[in-house]
Amino acid sequence: MKAANFSLSLPANEDEQANDDEQANDQGADWHEFPDDIMIDIIKRLNTIDRLILSGVCKSWRRLAKQKDIPVHQFPLIMFPREANCKDVEFRDCSTYRTFIYNLPECIFQTGARCFGSTKGWLLIETVEQSKRPQISMLNPISGEIIKLPSITPFQSNKSYSSYMYTSVDAFLSEVDFFFLSLSCRIISAIFHDGILAICRAGDDEWRIIVEAEQFNFFGDMCFFEGTIYVLYKFSNYDDNVVLQHEVKFSETSTITIKLIPHPYRSQVFEENGSVVNDSVDTYMVQSEGELLVIDRVLVCSAIDDYPSFERLKYDVYKVIDGCVSSKKRDLKTDRIVFTGGGPSLSVSAKDFNESVKGNCIYFLDEVNKYGVNFPGIWWLDDGRTTYLCPPIKFADKMTWLMPSIV
Repeated sequence: MKAANFSLSLPANEDEQANDDEQANDQGADWHEFPDDIMIDIIKRLNTIDRLILSGVCKSWRRLAKQKDIPVHQFPLIMFPREANCKDVEFRDCSTYRTFIYNLPECIFQTGARCFGSTKGWLLIETVEQSKRPQISMLNPISGEIIKLPSITPFQSNKSYSSYMYTSVDAFLSEVDFFFLSLSCRIISAIFHDGILAICRAGDDEWRIIVEAEQFNFFGDMCFFEGTIYVLYKFSNYDDNVVLQHEVKFSETSTITIKLIPHPYRSQVFEENGSVVNDSVDTYMVQSEGELLVIDRVLVCSAIDDYPSFERLKYDVYKVIDGCVSSKKRDLKTDRIVFTGGGPSLSVSAKDFNESVKGNCIYFLDEVNKYGVNFPGIWWLDDGRTTYLCPPIKFADKMTWLMPSIV
């Protein structure tokens, strides 16, 4: 299918551009006479991308499309990897099978930068400075705002970038999350591969190191839930099964609580049909309709394989209760869909989309074989089957989910 090309960047002078569009469109119809209540009813049925396109038609529609009290439902988009110096990024909506192209600002692609991930609707951008050290920024594809994160040089010591499958950033950075503590206080939290949890505000010059994991322990995933950052603390020693809490004060009115939730690292080797099999577990954390969930991805593969096969892929879902991970497995709520892999996990309701979209399933992007081939797919909790979103794809980098927001 041919991609629908458009730029998400709004004009520098919105009012002037809107007036020009308004005059051009008024030649064929008087959009001022179109009732607002009908337009609002139409806008409620649009996803973020279509709502953005509609906002460029005329000034009055732009005003309605940007109203925060009009709900918007967006199916997470798959962001496909791009190499350095690329002028655009490709996205795909798996609910409608539409493909979109987002044109990067000139200040990004002219510096040799590359988009390597996303978080909460923002793109993560890597640029390489003259010192050959990568620098990370965040780009909002809707507003065009760029946030330059503090230097990550302190976390790069003794790392050989060439030994990693993905970008140089992946040699030391595991995950970046972004959220609003208040309208004036935007927080970025990061997990580094050396077992370091750090945090900063947008505009800060330095990271604040919150805690470093002890030997043989590490941080699995994190999620902002009900005003608190929850971080999964994977441990091998069951004596470490204690919830740890940290308070970070940014100002007299801005304080954030960070809770480290213990979750045992489980990996076992056993024999099956005469073959040695490895059962390994990766873990995700996601907010889903007022609940905080922990999801274990279990992969079973032959011991001689470097990467897992998909014959025995499954997911176990647990609920976080009073700061602790319940030992009781559960399904998702009937209409819920969870998206994992390539960044912070997401959750949406199948009821907000077309009838072909079903709930109680997990969309995944992080299944890669030893040849670097990606197998994006869906795992269904009701019967344990796996279906694939598209034919296998080979990328030099990883895919990720993007949830753009126009308001």
